[in-house]
Order: sequence, then C-alpha cells, then structure tokens
Amino acid sequence: MKNREELKAKLKEMSDDEIVDMMIEKQKVQAELDYLKEQISLLKKSRYASKSEQVPSIQLNLFNEMEDVQDHPAEEAEVITKKVKNKKKKEMDLSKLPKKIIEHILEVKICADCGSEMKELSPEIVDVLKYHPARYYVERHIIHQYVCRHCSEEINEDGEIKAKIVSAPNTEKRLIKGSLASASVVAGLAFNKFVSGTPLYRQEQELKRRGVPISRASMSNWMMRCSDDYLKPLYELMKKDIRSCEHIHMDETTVTVLEEKAERTGKNYMWLMCSGKWEEQQMAIYCYHKNREHAFAKEMIGEDYSGKIHCDGYEAYEKFEKATPLGCMAHFRRYVYEAYELDAGSKIKNRTELQEYAKTHEAFGILNHILSEVKYLFECESKYIKDKLTPEEIYTKRQDEWIRYRSISNIYL
Repeated sequence: MKNREELKAKLKEMSDDEIVDMMIEKQKVQAELDYLKEQISLLKKSRYASKSEQVPSIQLNLFNEMEDVQDHPAEEAEVITKKVKNKKKKEMDLSKLPKKIIEHILEVKICADCGSEMKELSPEIVDVLKYHPARYYVERHIIHQYVCRHCSEEINEDGEIKAKIVSAPNTEKRLIKGSLASASVVAGLAFNKFVSGTPLYRQEQELKRRGVPISRASMSNWMMRCSDDYLKPLYELMKKDIRSCEHIHMDETTVTVLEEKAERTGKNYMWLMCSGKWEEQQMAIYCYHKNREHAFAKEMIGEDYSGKIHCDGYEAYEKFEKATPLGCMAHFRRYVYEAYELDAGSKIKNRTELQEYAKTHEAFGILNHILSEVKYLFECESKYIKDKLTPEEIYTKRQDEWIRYRSISNIYL
C-alpha cells in the first residue's frame, strides 16, 4: 500500500474473517522471520565469535563468595596494574627420550705446561638432540632343511619314494602369504597415512628417494589385506564386548566422502560407540554408514541391548525396547546457552548489566539461573574425577551437594 489512507480503505472492504486470516498469516510470516534471524545470528556467532560458553553469573558463588566477587568486580573498583616479570624460558623436557652416553676423557692426565698430574673436576654435561631417519633393510632368512635317509628309503603304496624333510624351527611367519611385507612395514605405512596424514603417493615418492621401490597400489593392498585378516576379527570381538557394557556412549557426525560427494547421494555419517568411563573394558568403535537410519543404530548396539545409552537425544535410541537412553548435559548446556545468547547474553558485558536486564526480563533470568546450575554441576563432576571417587561415592556426594546448592540458591533468585 502506498499510504495509510489506501490501507484503511482496503481494510473497510474486507470482512472480519478476511482480516483475521490476514493477521494470522502475518503472525506466521513474522514467526518465520524471527526464526530465520535467530539462525543467522547463531551462524554468525559460530563462525566469528568466541566458542566459550562462559557467562557473567547473576548469583554469587554459593560456597566461596570472595572468589566470585573477584571474578566479577564492580565497575567503579580501582584498577590495579601489576608489573609483569619476565619469566625464565622453560627448557624442553626430554627426560622420556632414550639417552646415549658418550664420555670425553683425557687419556693422558698430565699438564702439558708443567708436567704435573691434573685432578678431575665435576664434568660439564651438554645434551644434544639427535635424529636418525627411519631405515629400511632386507632381513634374509636362510632356512636350513634336512632329510632323513632312513625314512626316505621307504616306498609308499603308489611305489614312490617318500622323503622326510625337516626344516629348522623358529622361522618367522609371513604377515601376508606370498608377500615380503612385514608387520613393521605395514604398521609404518598405516601410521604415516592415518596418524600423520601423509597420502600414499607421497609415501611412494619418499620411499623411492630412499631406494625402496614400493608402489602405492602395493601399499594399499597390504593395508586392506591386513585389515580383513587381522583388524576385522578384532573389530567384531570389540562389538561383542562393548554390548556387554552397562553404559555406552553413542554419537554420529557427518563426514565428506569424495566418491559419495561426486554421486550426490546426500550426507554420510561416522558413528561412534564408546564404553562408559567406569567400564572395565575401555574401547571406542568407529563405523561409517551412508545415512543416519534407525536400523543401523540397532545393528551396531544390538537390538536386545538392555543397558544405558548416553546420547544427544537422537530419536533412534528411543526405539530400543530394553535399553534406557540418557541425555547429555553438554548438549543441554549448549542449547540453553544459544537461547541465552539470542536473547541478550551477547550484549551483556558485566554482572551489573546482567542483574538490571534480568529484573525486567524474567525468561532471561531463568536462562541464566539454569546456566549457573549446570556450571556448578560440571565443577562438581570435575572435582569428583580429580579426587578419584568411585561411582557410588560420586552419586552420594552429588545428591548431598545438589540439595545443599538448591536450598541456598533460592536466596539469590
């Protein structure tokens, strides 16, 4: 509409139902617009802003108020500057490296000037860091074989002479039948590729410079063969063992697969299954899948699993009839913090501003109170782990401290 008069004329021509429908549609558009603004704000923060979830607490620290005041000083407090002393440069800690001791001793301990015998003082110790590149060499096994003449003179049913040949014992078993690759070579290639991130073609070039002509095809075949022969049985055994754990952690995250990306088949996922902190067997299992379907979760965990599943709220874990899904407080804190930031948290710089804003915005005060409680919970858990408490001790202490915290925190609401 060009002006208010045209708008009024248009509204007079509309019926009451049409006006109501228009207002409902306007509210829907406004709600969608607000949602998009929130998403843009979150994206900007995730890309450019700090990733820390620290907020100025509206409550005093319930059990150490002095430290809390120091963490959140008043705006009018005098700023005291301290002169920073130059710290001495910390030397590298090489105590875990093996040491090769080289003694430098005078064979003749006679002074060249006067001919007197010299007395030895405290030696000067100088450490020098050395590096020896990896060496490749061929280990040739000469297996001596023997034949028993007496046994070899016997003739079998077909009229052939049967020879009894005995080889020397303790010969090394081949990692891959018909291949000269040893376990150390394949382990080195796998370490360079998956830990150091060195592609096979670069390893091929480096080996050629060292005079070791191994093609990347051979490297790839060796690792795939060892994966099938040795790692796959171990993987299946780990899956069987982790299903016997009372507590397991599950998560899934998107990964980029070049072949799938070229075919535009959608998102691909890496699933992680990890044993609980207090389980006797500690393990983590990674498994790739093309999608996030519910059936694959049951395939990993086992449909009859009856323990506790710690997860991020993904509905696939709700479909286990015997298992109990448990929420993740880290995810909970993240979502509450996002709501806190979208309200006014990103604009508030100190404790005083937060208190003033919370007085007139009840929902914001509730968000801050929740974040304070979650922060206290994480601080307690860190202390329990540091003190090496058992799960039973942690549970008892957590209940007692939480009741005490809630009874005192109401004073500051």
